[in-house]
Amino acid sequence: MKKALISPEERSFGGYRVADVCDTAFDVAAPFFWVDSEDWVAPDKCYFDPADQKIKLPPTPSAAQVVPESVTRFQARAALYQAGYFDAVTEIMSNPATPMLMKLAWQDAQEFRRDSSTVQALSQILGLTSEQVDQLFIAASGISA
Repeated sequence: MKKALISPEERSFGGYRVADVCDTAFDVAAPFFWVDSEDWVAPDKCYFDPADQKIKLPPTPSAAQVVPESVTRFQARAALYQAGYFDAVTEIMSNPATPMLMKLAWQDAQEFRRDSSTVQALSQILGLTSEQVDQLFIAASGISA
């Protein structure tokens, strides 16, 4: 059985990020921890659900779950908050090295488009896969004020 390294400070698919998978655990600093994992588990393709202490595959969009082209500003921010990314994005926006156009988009955009350069850049900085961004957009589209 393999070992999966869990990073509880990094949210992924609503759970904790699976940061690494290997045959043998090695010493890691807190808050990281190891759990037993099946052979199919892969870093950043699965998540650890703290509620039942199991590694799971992310939900796949059904035919009814079409990834929206855009979501409102409120929906985007609410989805980021629910997924545990809002504070990280706020920190990115307060960084002097963050491009001004990205900051303006975060502050003033009325909608966020899935294919926008801002969404692409933020997803790269946050380490999100395309599938994770799709899931965020699907989740956001279901949020209303």
